Amino acid sequence: MSTQHTLPNADRQTGRTTSQMKSAPHNAVFVWITHDLHYPKRLCQELGRNDLKIVGPGWLENGWRGMELSGLVIDHAAVDHMTPHQRRSIFEARARVRQPMTIAKATGGEQ
Repeated sequence: MSTQHTLPNADRQTGRTTSQMKSAPHNAVFVWITHDLHYPKRLCQELGRNDLKIVGPGWLENGWRGMELSGLVIDHAAVDHMTPHQRRSIFEARARVRQPMTIAKATGGEQ
């Protein structure tokens, strides 16, 4: 018997979450709309994105503290369902995302 999970918004099944997961940085944290993580974890497996860390919105309150993140993705529908504190915490958590290092290649012609 199969259990079908329904999402609590009108945007479901438009492919936006799939697109977000596909384009997420490697090892990023993906904040889901609720604390029921069965559906997004299954979707990650189907997309071959087992590197993503799927968390509920409560993670924004303290889960990121002391961490260095490679990326932070907030599900497109999640913000509308967050508390004001969770929405403010998005900015603090994003400050923990390390920027990719770029190495400038020397051209050799200038001294």
